[in-house]
Amino acid sequence: MWQIILVITTIALACAPLPGHAQQEDDSFVSETLIRRFNLAAELGREGKSEESIKVLEEMFAPFEDKNEPVKYSKEFKAEVSFRIAYAYMDMKRYDEAKKVFEEKELTDLLPELSAERQHSYHFAYGNTLGELGKIDPMLEHMKKAVALAPEDGAKTDASTCWERMMAMLKKAQEWHKLEEICLKAFEFSGKGEKYYVLRFQAGEYAFFSYVGQKRYDKARTRGKAILKWYQDLSEDPETREWTSQKIAEWQQYLKELPE
Repeated sequence: MWQIILVITTIALACAPLPGHAQQEDDSFVSETLIRRFNLAAELGREGKSEESIKVLEEMFAPFEDKNEPVKYSKEFKAEVSFRIAYAYMDMKRYDEAKKVFEEKELTDLLPELSAERQHSYHFAYGNTLGELGKIDPMLEHMKKAVALAPEDGAKTDASTCWERMMAMLKKAQEWHKLEEICLKAFEFSGKGEKYYVLRFQAGEYAFFSYVGQKRYDKARTRGKAILKWYQDLSEDPETREWTSQKIAEWQQYLKELPE
């Protein structure tokens, strides 16, 4: 699910008061009312109540009941609210509506002022949305930006995940030539370190399908045999034998079905 529970306690900020409310210049915390609203929306999202979550998020900055409570929030917080609305639409597979949120001028104007992590999240999610809508070239543009901004700490949406999503969406769209090109770039990227070991073989697997799609069966066969051997080698380890046996059978079938 795109809706991830996040209990916010404090956020460093550029203050942004709402009309009719006092502003505490020395207070660097997000207003308690905003925290409560955000966590309510997150809880609703976790429960699968995406429509209710969106409603709470859209009313995030409505006037507070306590007129004396200072309204404090950062640009990062404001952007995160928009992200969560888009994520909720994505959870419901309403990608056109998610796209509209990502393209809102208020959000795109904020983007250059956000942290690299937030910008990465934006491009990754927006890229996925565009891919689901079949908008391949814009998808690639944003996913490549996500790769460039990807965290190096092994976070869930690191560079490997970005490359894998690009390849998966190109395979789904049957964009075989573009898939081959991205597979090559992903394979080259995987050479940056051992942490990208799995990406190397994902690129090889997707390359196989790109060759099949282009009816380049000899090249597909060569690639498929290399992948099969890799799984066979892995199966010698008792810890990987169970899942690799399934992959071996799968790739034997792929090779069997290849036209001569």
